[in-house]
Amino acid sequence: MISNPVEEAKPLPGTLSCAVLFECELVDVLQLLPYLLNCLSFHLVGLLICAVLSSCLISALVKLIRIKAETDFLRLQLMATPTAIPAPAGVKQKVLQEALNVAWLYSISGDEQHRAGHTLAIGPGAMLLARGRIKGRNQWQHHDDSSLTQDPQASILTKEGQENLRIEMNQPGAHVVEGDTGQIIANKFLVSTPVSYFHFGGAGTTAERSLSTVTGSVVINISVDGSVTEFRNGALYHQYCASRLTPQHIMLDV
Repeated sequence: MISNPVEEAKPLPGTLSCAVLFECELVDVLQLLPYLLNCLSFHLVGLLICAVLSSCLISALVKLIRIKAETDFLRLQLMATPTAIPAPAGVKQKVLQEALNVAWLYSISGDEQHRAGHTLAIGPGAMLLARGRIKGRNQWQHHDDSSLTQDPQASILTKEGQENLRIEMNQPGAHVVEGDTGQIIANKFLVSTPVSYFHFGGAGTTAERSLSTVTGSVVINISVDGSVTEFRNGALYHQYCASRLTPQHIMLDV
């Protein structure tokens, strides 16, 4: 019996059914593929957006934490009084440090949000007062000199004395402080030295330079712009800070 190649080439009925079914399923899958790809793409884009937003958020939080830390550090540096340079003979280091503390706080906040500029002369009181005169009444003058070391209201070493001094720092003239006791002995003090006495510096620093020539004295000047400078021996000795911002309404403990 001779076989028919055409008949042999025909697929078996089961195979044909499987092929037809596979073809139908493939058509269905191909029809669903665009939808699946769209859904998959949508989710991928959503995940990608979430990942980018999360990364940006984390980065922003890290930057905010770093900025806050830097701001806190700068604020601390701004508020904290620097250490005073070692005082000359006749001036106690504690007195000089507290005088610088008053000057520092005034340079930041002034008095009642106003900073007019001021001068603190620390040293031998009688010798400093001999360089000028007091304009008007000196409220720090005591008839009983023995009471000077007993009055906390008139000492730069006490909170009360510092506050009493600070509220006068927008007034013209300088404050004079005894270098060995810390007692505030004069306000509204004007130096009598002529402007031409010194050949260097402007008129604004003439008083500070003149007072600082008194042996064993330190003169601290707070300018209108907020800079804090120290004079000794008739010359600029040290600058503690440059100009500051205009005083703001801020509560500071002295």
